[in-house]
Amino acid sequence: MLLSIQRKALLRISSGYRTMSTMAAQVIAGIPPVTLLIEERLHLYSRDDAKLRTTRLLERSTTLEKWQRMWSDHSETAMWSKTMIPDVRQWVSCKHRRLDFYLTQFLSGHGYFGDYTKRMGITEGSICGYCGAEDSPEHTIFVCQRWAAWRSNTESVIGAEVTSRSIIILMMKSKENWNTIQRFVRNVMNAKRRDDILH
Repeated sequence: MLLSIQRKALLRISSGYRTMSTMAAQVIAGIPPVTLLIEERLHLYSRDDAKLRTTRLLERSTTLEKWQRMWSDHSETAMWSKTMIPDVRQWVSCKHRRLDFYLTQFLSGHGYFGDYTKRMGITEGSICGYCGAEDSPEHTIFVCQRWAAWRSNTESVIGAEVTSRSIIILMMKSKENWNTIQRFVRNVMNAKRRDDILH
């Protein structure tokens, strides 16, 4: 029951579709599983030094280590999200991390992408309406030539190539990078919705 309540809150916080896995929603929102949070609190309450900042930080570090193992060990869950956010600890430590509907679609893979809409029975195929390739979050943001100029502009502002391996690292590097990449993702996803050409 607690997990169900947490899931609803996570979907609201991240602006995610309800088809997103709970595990992906937790990571994208940066909020550990409720079971780990309860365990953390129980450990804190059993300690005499629970009010000390170092004690709380130590307990949170333990929680993040457990969460990272859970995230890494569930090999079949949220594969795209794991590609984007392999290290939960780094992701959570990013102080300028801000989500919106479009960034969550990209990070979860649950959005206006051919592979997702086909899987959900919304479209018959998963072909990109701009170039004819298989459409996925990776294709849309990193490959499709329809967005090459926007991608190039984003890379020139940031001063680095944006790839599936570098995007999160670049975003976490600075608030300016985060905002620039988030704007690029938002513009692409908005344009795809507006054009409505999924097949």
